[in-house]
Formats: sequence, C-alpha cells, structure tokens
Amino acid sequence: MKKVSTVDASTGKMVLRNQSKTGRIQNPHYEGANTNRFMNDWVTQNASIDSFLENSLVRLRARASQLVGSDGYADLAEDEVVSNLLGEEGFSLKVNALNKRGGKDKKAGQAVKAAWKEFGRAENYSVTKEHTEHEFDSIMLRSIFRKGGALARMVEGFPNNGYRFALQGMNMDLLDPEFHDNGRNIQMSVQRDSWGAVSGYHVLKHHPGDGFRWGAAPGEREFFPADQIIHPFLSEEFGQTQGKPWLTPIIPRLRQLHAYEEAEVIAARAHASKIFFFETDANSPAGGYSGEGVDEYGNIKMDGSAGSGENLPPGVKAHFVDPSHPNSNYPDFRKGMLRGISAGLVTSYNILGQDLEGVSYSSIRSGTLSERDMWRLLQRWYIEKTKRPVFQRWLKWALLTGQIEGYDVSDFDRLNHGDFTGRRWEWVDPDKDSKAEERRLKMRLTSHQRIARKRGEDLEEILDEIAEDNEAAEARQLDLFLDIEGPQPAGAQPEPEDDEE
Repeated sequence: MKKVSTVDASTGKMVLRNQSKTGRIQNPHYEGANTNRFMNDWVTQNASIDSFLENSLVRLRARASQLVGSDGYADLAEDEVVSNLLGEEGFSLKVNALNKRGGKDKKAGQAVKAAWKEFGRAENYSVTKEHTEHEFDSIMLRSIFRKGGALARMVEGFPNNGYRFALQGMNMDLLDPEFHDNGRNIQMSVQRDSWGAVSGYHVLKHHPGDGFRWGAAPGEREFFPADQIIHPFLSEEFGQTQGKPWLTPIIPRLRQLHAYEEAEVIAARAHASKIFFFETDANSPAGGYSGEGVDEYGNIKMDGSAGSGENLPPGVKAHFVDPSHPNSNYPDFRKGMLRGISAGLVTSYNILGQDLEGVSYSSIRSGTLSERDMWRLLQRWYIEKTKRPVFQRWLKWALLTGQIEGYDVSDFDRLNHGDFTGRRWEWVDPDKDSKAEERRLKMRLTSHQRIARKRGEDLEEILDEIAEDNEAAEARQLDLFLDIEGPQPAGAQPEPEDDEE
C-alpha cells in the first residue's frame, strides 16, 4: 500500500502512514471534509455560483414559476414578500432638500415630493402607460421572488410624457443565462469591462419560450448600456452575474409536500368511494350477488340509503373497507415539512402554514420581530438597487423639463437627497408596546423622530397635521380630546359619579 507523510497530532512529528482507500487523508479536525462510508454519496463541486446557475437557472425559474402558479404555499410566500416589502402605500419618499447656504429647504423638498407623486401615475411612470409606481414595484418584486431577479430599462428622452423619462419593464427570461461570448467578456448575457464592472446587457427581443413573433428572429438580441438597465438580484458572492429564485432551496420539499398531499386526497377519495366488496364462494349454488337489477351498462345496482339492509344469498360475504386516509400522522408530517420550507423563506411557519394554534404573545412577538428585521433589510436593499437610481435619473429630467416649478437643473445637487422608506407594521400588542415607547421617551433613550421613522412616518408631517386638527377644532369650538383625562392637581380627588336613577 502506498505510504503518505502526515503529522502525528499527539507528538507533532512527521510520520509515514498507509494512504486511505479513498485516496484522501482523513482529517480529525474537520469531519465534514472526510470521505468515508457515511459521506461517499455526498457529491460536491467547488466552483463559482455562476458556474452552477448557468446550466440550471432556466429550469429553476420554470419550476419556481410553476409552483407559484399551482401550489398554495408558494403562492402565499410570494404574496407575503410583496405585502411586507411594498405594502398598501408602497415606498414613501422624503426629500431632505438643502438651501443654497446648506440649511434645510422644506419648501423645495415638498415640491420635489409632489412632482414624484405625480410622476408615479400610470400615464407617466411606465412606457406602456399601464403601470403605476406601486404596481411596477409589485411586478418587479414578484419577478425577483420567482426568477431570482428583475429587469427594467430607464428610458431617457421618452417622448410621450412631460417628464421625458419613463420605465420599461422587461421579462427576466429575456436575460438568457446560457448566452456566453468569451471574446467580448459576456457571461449569462451580461457584458463586463476589464475591471469586472458591468458595461452592458444583451437582451432577447422576445421570450425564448414563446412561439415565433413577427419582427424578431428567434435568439435575436439587443444591447443596452449598463447605465440604462436596472437589474436587482441578491448577490451571494463577488462577481455574481444573475440571482437564483428565492424558492430554490425549498423547491424539492415543496414538490414533495404537494405530491404527498395529492396522494393523500386520492387515497381518501378511493377509500370513500369503495366502502365494501362482495366475495362469492365459487361453489355456491346461488350464483353470487345480484342486487336490485343492473343499469344500462350492466353494472349491478344496490340501495345504499341510510338505514337500509340487504339479504345476501348463500356463499356471498361482504368485506367492509376501513378508511385509513388521511393518515393519522399527516398533520405532524405536514407541520414538519412546512417548518423546513419556512426555514428557507423569510415568512414564518405560523403565517405560511396558517397555524396560530398555541401561539403565545411572547413567542409570536419574538418571531415577528426577527422576521421584520429581515423584511427591513430587504427593503433597504431594494431601495438602493432600484428606487434610488430611478429617483436620481428622474430628478435630472424633471428639472430639465421644468416639471418642478421654480427649480432647474442647477439645483440638482441640493435637491438630490431623496430618502425612501418601506412599509412599517403595527405593534404586536399596541398597549404594551406603546407603553414601552412612552417609558423610553421619559428616560431619554429615544426621540419622537426616531419612533416616527421606525413606523415609516414623518414627524414634521404629523406635527403639521396635529396643528391643522387643532386649528379646525378651535374654529368650530370643539374639543378633540374629551376622552383623555388631563393632569390632576396634587391631592385632588376624582369627582363622584352620579347615581343612576
């Protein structure tokens, strides 16, 4: 047997030992790297994520999309992504505009915000005039979930709206992961320069899975410079070209659970349809069970109404089927599978499985807070990858075209301070959580501004609205706070309530 040199762990000396049958030295420090009878079926490959995705991404996208379309759990997971990242109001914009002396310019900030809100209408936001800002973001997020990324083009000089700027949504499948050209440094349809920075995208003119369309030959592509394209995806390593669908780690489990539930339903229906069988003794002179005649197809008819009986002829026995489906272990099996599936998603098991039985305040609060931290992280990622580049490009064209009255392109630098905030959530227990915030305010451990930002709100807007409320109430001689007790003098006793007559 071949000898190999290694270091004796006890003495630190170099010794000669027989080489293992696997051809590898067994490592006592990293058992996960050993090759033995327990690990022989673990096939791995050390390569970049692009190497794995380029031959698998088309199939992963197709399977993820099919699951979302046919499996309730996958569909709910996608809806939760849109609901928690986007919400009802979408991403709110606050513009911290500066004046020419470097101070705050509230009026300018409000003017930019109003123009952005107007731009978000369907007739302005998309080149097709079909999608508002909110709907466009929703489609982008669904594409990211199903296909690992989204694709949109910023069209500058667009002639069909006053801003001369709009967004063109593109199907993610148009960025073919199997297109390569080493001579031009193109990988997965994305071209890079000598530094590895993305310089352009080679986008198919029509969907590769659709039939032939007039005006574009199959496989025909169009090149777009990188500064025109928005391509958000979650990168897992440096140099990654495209992202993977968010269902990727759990596609096998979702498929298995879907198939198992289908099998359980089929088995239950089969047992419910065939509740008993008749066995006839071959030597019986009676000739077997004849029932109450036959139908037009020759099938024996029998009265199956409640409380009815049957007199069987000699030699005929009835065998009843004892239904064993759904299996008694099904609820626990389903729960275990869904917990494993939810571990691969941001959505918690209790939401994915629609199971709130036995959930306590402390447990749901702990799980919800952890989940919301991840939602906020993803919101910040989407804002940096999508919302901020669009806002900056739009602001330039809005100033060039005079859409923000009183300001021009020379004001770009002092107005380019847009800050987007994603949706926020109600407290798990409003009473307890609001009291906790009140204590933190009294202890000077937080501020009103910070609490408002945490909830996705603007303190200045809240104060302005309160002032407007008070002014309107005073004009009508109304008290808005009748149910709130005011401060009581020291030693004062509450007035006794009148006895009911």
